[in-house]
Amino acid sequence: MKRLLSIVIVTLLGFSIYAQDNSNTYKDTTIIKDIEIVKEYNPVIKDAGKISTMPELKDIKSEKKNSNYSVWTSPITLEPSQIQVLDYALPSNEIINTYNKRIIRLGGGNYASALGEVYTPIFQNKRNDLNLILLHKSSFGYIDLTPKSYPNLSKSLESKATTNRNKAKLSYTRNIKNKELISYVKGDYNFFKYYGYDSKMDELVNKGIYKTDNDSNNQSSLKLAANIRFRSKDYISKWKYDLQTNYRLFSNKNKLKEHTIFTDLNGEYRLESSSFGLNMNMHNIIMDRPESDELYNYSKERNLHSYTMLKLTPHYTYTNEMAKIIIGIRGSFSIGQGKKGAITPDIYADVRIAKEKIYLYAGVTGDYVVNSYYNIIEQNQYIASDTRLEDTYIPIDVYAGFRFKFFNQLDFNLRAGYKIINNAYFFVNKLSPDSLVLNQFDAVYEENVGVFEAAAKLSYDWKERLNIRLGAKFNKWSLSKYEYAWHRPNWVLDFHSTYMINKYLRVNLCYEFEAGRYAQINNKAIKLNNTHNLSLGADWNILNWLNVFVNLDNITNTEYQDWYGYTKQGFNILGGVTFWLK
Repeated sequence: MKRLLSIVIVTLLGFSIYAQDNSNTYKDTTIIKDIEIVKEYNPVIKDAGKISTMPELKDIKSEKKNSNYSVWTSPITLEPSQIQVLDYALPSNEIINTYNKRIIRLGGGNYASALGEVYTPIFQNKRNDLNLILLHKSSFGYIDLTPKSYPNLSKSLESKATTNRNKAKLSYTRNIKNKELISYVKGDYNFFKYYGYDSKMDELVNKGIYKTDNDSNNQSSLKLAANIRFRSKDYISKWKYDLQTNYRLFSNKNKLKEHTIFTDLNGEYRLESSSFGLNMNMHNIIMDRPESDELYNYSKERNLHSYTMLKLTPHYTYTNEMAKIIIGIRGSFSIGQGKKGAITPDIYADVRIAKEKIYLYAGVTGDYVVNSYYNIIEQNQYIASDTRLEDTYIPIDVYAGFRFKFFNQLDFNLRAGYKIINNAYFFVNKLSPDSLVLNQFDAVYEENVGVFEAAAKLSYDWKERLNIRLGAKFNKWSLSKYEYAWHRPNWVLDFHSTYMINKYLRVNLCYEFEAGRYAQINNKAIKLNNTHNLSLGADWNILNWLNVFVNLDNITNTEYQDWYGYTKQGFNILGGVTFWLK
């Protein structure tokens, strides 16, 4: 406890400079993959964020229309995106912007699924905003594991794919002239079952002793977080700053506890056409776990121990009517784990080459990525509690691209790049020492990996009635230790569209595709079925206080897996009502 308090004090007092604006609460560099057994339809269709993002190209001498859509994450992102279920509980931007109303959403569907959401303002005026969000989603249905997907399985098996997720968030915002104070506390309780197939299941099924309701097949986790943030809202002065501190606790049924404290200070001093900035970040991880467990090995050799990461990124930005240039350098220093230090470039430039907003851009960067257990499990919830953790070092990430915008309706972006990754990790099925725990995963690492990436994005908006998003990405991995980049796709295609038929009725059509994924089972490579997921949804405003919605997911009833052993739901339907209360 004394160590925790000392780290908190050092973190809060160790920085005292201004820094560059950063709108994200926390810069996770991993792709978040929320494995959900059911997927709801949100009446406001969210933009796809499946493939990885390009650098943001801001229009010169004009305000860029704010958009959350991106087909690829930041250039330094380690993990190529995989198709992910939309976050079941996040309100749409439309709901957030009309937070003066209380919103209750109730729904249900096959696979014994249920949905409940509450958004309510507690106190609001011109300076203060206090809101509460409560969310629930669950499913208790059975999923068939068949020889079609698992050839070694002697016969089809019904496995109960239980998931029960609950979230609560209390947020507070105070406006102070040109400044803003933001804070929140939130909690997330998740209960689910390891329902997937593993290599021992054949024998167990044939003997008639396989039991899906074994308590060892169950897992639960608790996530608690608190954040406080203070930042300037605009350039009233030449200084712009952003300071935030966050504490997060993650724990699970297997007695693993991970405390994380991170502090960001970002500041920028602006001149007439240029600016100087400095970003500072401290990341502390404190592990609290038993020395031994019935099923897991929590030894220090698994790198489940405490350490500190410090990052410093000074940068210079120059902007004129036709170009933007950022020149910076990132220094990363680790205390207690992995590389003791690393220096990487942080350089970016874009040039407008025509009046119709045609851009050429390029950049070279790198990073030292903190791989906490929390970040890992957000990608794959079926990961074993004693998974070995190693930070990832990206010494170089170079990319270039082309972007064309036409009347703020059509936006086309083409990008290609190559990066080198030290300690890239992949997910492989863990061989259980006994039959108590079925089909969990380990993270395995390769020292030196090369990745070529090419991606394209097309978006089109018409009169606020039609919205189309199409993204595609290709990944080519250069590996020496492993045959394939386990569970990482070579091809990703993502199509999302929504159309307002009239002011009362809205429909959406989505299609998601992945190909070129492999799993490692008993030291053998197994090709996973391609992912095909076609969904259709609609919502209807019956009254000004009542909305009815329905979503049809996996319409083609395709049998596929995000992770080997875990067959996704077949055709499923989720419907319900939304109440808008004063």
